[in-house]
Amino acid sequence: MVKDSHSLTKQFWDFVQTNRLFSKEDKLLVGISGGSDSVALGLILHLSRCHFAIAHVNYRLRPKECDADAQFVKQLATTWNVPFHYHEVSESEWQAYKKQSLQEAARNVRYAFFEYLRDTYGYDFLLTAHTKDDVIETLLFRFFKGAHASLLQGIPMTRGWIRRPLLFATKAQIKTFLTLHQQPYREDSSNRSVRFQRNWIRHQLIPLLKALNPAVEKHLYHQLQVYTAQYHTLKTLLYQQYYKRIHTAEGHFSIDCSSNDITFIQFIQIYLYETWGFSTYEVQQICQLIFNEVCKQLRLRGWQIVRERQHLHFFRSLPPVDPPLLLEKSGVYTWSGWQITLQYLNKVPTLLTEKQTALMDAAQIRFPLLLRPWQPGDKFQPLGMNGKTKKVKAILTDMKVPSYLRKHYWVLEDALQRLVLVADYRVAEFARITSQTKKALKVQWRFIGDK
Repeated sequence: MVKDSHSLTKQFWDFVQTNRLFSKEDKLLVGISGGSDSVALGLILHLSRCHFAIAHVNYRLRPKECDADAQFVKQLATTWNVPFHYHEVSESEWQAYKKQSLQEAARNVRYAFFEYLRDTYGYDFLLTAHTKDDVIETLLFRFFKGAHASLLQGIPMTRGWIRRPLLFATKAQIKTFLTLHQQPYREDSSNRSVRFQRNWIRHQLIPLLKALNPAVEKHLYHQLQVYTAQYHTLKTLLYQQYYKRIHTAEGHFSIDCSSNDITFIQFIQIYLYETWGFSTYEVQQICQLIFNEVCKQLRLRGWQIVRERQHLHFFRSLPPVDPPLLLEKSGVYTWSGWQITLQYLNKVPTLLTEKQTALMDAAQIRFPLLLRPWQPGDKFQPLGMNGKTKKVKAILTDMKVPSYLRKHYWVLEDALQRLVLVADYRVAEFARITSQTKKALKVQWRFIGDK
């Protein structure tokens, strides 16, 4: 091993330990393409005597070159005496991602393989060889694409089980390190083609910027770190102020937009992008819905978004409303996206803590039960109202159920045509649990959507 007090290996472990990325004792999986960055990462781990395995994906895009890459990486695994996992992408796999760009499809195939290896072999962390140069290229790429602010933070050191321990290093440092260790690597010919936007940024834009300022990469990286810290501070403050306006339930969520100042809109943008994966353009469309007095509905990628009064409601595409369903005994039933469970209890609980659950005196109910959508004119005697009757329509209004969801709300009717339960509300007064109750009927429900 080349002795150099300022070697890449020392910097590597300083970076790993400072940021607590992983330890030498962890079971590591390393994605190695054969290029300089990933080979350097593997070499550092080998020299450091870590427990790691190599994963390589052959995309078969340039058969001769890709096969040579695979053979090279396999030989590295043999030389370093580590396990080698290999996957060759089939035509059917490419077809599954045909609506995506080539680079996006390749990434999805690659990470699906990595996830399979983790599940099969129990690896603790996946290590990828992104460098400081990749951070700058990614920043510029996303900036010119008009990406959301949360994406203008470069490449994170960690994401789930993924670790990126070379983000401190430049490609120049890596190539010097490989030269010192006389370690060969492969050159991907596609990396030279400027028809790919990232390559154009790397080979044409960055050299132009360097001509204006030779230290441009250093300055961009510094500004990126400052911006990232500021972004996280802003995000924390916005969540503290506005997160209470988010209301989530099975299959849908809503946002209280009663106050729509600029800081609230910033919160909405971050929340929708980071939590639900809406694109920058989609987030803009959703925010316009808040102020648009004409358009009140929007459909985006399987989401139905409705503005009703001062709320935005987000719902996965709703299943059709099913015809009434006869429930003749206990069991599990599905109706219009709901799952309803009926269960008899010989021991009556003294306290009910479960959500979307109701208890009724089984002796007071006459089977079979009819599960059906509520209808205009339905009246109900809710528990706790001393026998007073209330229209189901008024109940749904009090519950603030959006109009577009109301047709999916159901009631239970017994054989005597009495309403015994209104979904998400309460049981009827006549079916209440008393000290005389010997057997209870437990009803549970949850929205499972169009499964």
